[in-house]
Amino acid sequence: MAEFVGNVAVVVGAGMGGMMAAGVLSKFFTEVVILEKDTLPDNSEVRKSVPQGAHAHI
Repeated sequence: MAEFVGNVAVVVGAGMGGMMAAGVLSKFFTEVVILEKDTLPDNSEVRKSVPQGAHAHI
């Protein structure tokens, strides 16, 4: 079982790396706050600040 390090961790960016970091940090902190400049959509769609988001993904 993970031992808690602190109360609040802050992650800048809600991209793939930020979300994965937040998941790991959630095991060691009581609360994880994710800061993102874009409004996250409710469903899957292209985000305006991700230039490669509209590319075909296989």
